[in-house]
Amino acid sequence: MVTVSAPARRSGPGELVSDEACQRAGPVMDTSDDALKVWAMDGPDSNSEETDTRAGQYVWYLASTPRRPPAGLRTFNVGGPITDAEHASHRSAVELLERALAKSPFAAFQERCMEFMRATSDTLEAFKAGQSTTPLAPVIRSRFDDVLSSFRRFTDRTAHLVTQRYGSDSDVVRVLKQAMSHEFDNEFAYRFMCQLRNYSEHRGPPIARIRQASNLTPSGRVEYDFDVLLDSRKLLPDHDWHRYVRADLAEINGEFSAVVTVDALLQACGRVHCKALLAQETEIMAAATDIQALAGRIATDDALGPVLLQAKPSELAVRQVTSPINFTAIRTDLGEVAEEALRQAHELIDG
Repeated sequence: MVTVSAPARRSGPGELVSDEACQRAGPVMDTSDDALKVWAMDGPDSNSEETDTRAGQYVWYLASTPRRPPAGLRTFNVGGPITDAEHASHRSAVELLERALAKSPFAAFQERCMEFMRATSDTLEAFKAGQSTTPLAPVIRSRFDDVLSSFRRFTDRTAHLVTQRYGSDSDVVRVLKQAMSHEFDNEFAYRFMCQLRNYSEHRGPPIARIRQASNLTPSGRVEYDFDVLLDSRKLLPDHDWHRYVRADLAEINGEFSAVVTVDALLQACGRVHCKALLAQETEIMAAATDIQALAGRIATDDALGPVLLQAKPSELAVRQVTSPINFTAIRTDLGEVAEEALRQAHELIDG
């Protein structure tokens, strides 16, 4: 058993992830029959790849450590070593699952949509409370612009990531392109917001006005009317719209809700994201299985989580750890998230 001190943060349900995914501790300050105790040492930012391995000094080991460590020294139960190839495979699996799920362009886009919705909700609540909503109007407009920018990043970045991983002629890229084309052809919000990105960049803010009103019903109850509005009559003359969008705007011929449009756009992008996930299902499940299999090789429980620990075998053998120790979590939480995401994607797309 090796006891070290290293600050850490958590990511996922109960899983340990160190700051920058890898932490360093050292040097040895005390030893006993049961453990080596290493006090924390501040130093330059680093990751495991920066550790000197030129002379084969460092080796990756399977280990476990408390999921909720107390302040002070951290304990590692060190198991057997793993190869550099196994470590690289784990990193690749984690990268795939993070880019497809937790850190995906869709996750970022979804958060921007939620921020816009929260801004409208906050303004409505302020209106109901009799407070001035004037300071909140610029926030709504800014959050709407953020949605447009994030939408562009979602489409561009998603296409780039799958092309980079699978190749431009792959089935995954083909499915993604088909999914985007389907939404453009069949969902007004998707094709309109695609075009509105360019309008906003060249013509200025697209929101026409923010409507808020209140009425007293015969029963004495106050009803509130609040919406963020776009106006097709103002949008049409000022831009070279796609023929489908031009026809849409001409048919609307008036004001329409930006809130409803953003919600519909989020649903459309969600369908694109789910189809892209399902196209990668084999690779995603293989990555999740690899992570679970690696974690299964070290004893863990509710209190101890699996990690990979990098140390010098010679120092572990003689229980004299004087060099920095690096560790990174085995991300079993990502496997659980992947399984649930695929299940939901099947429900949405397969009906």
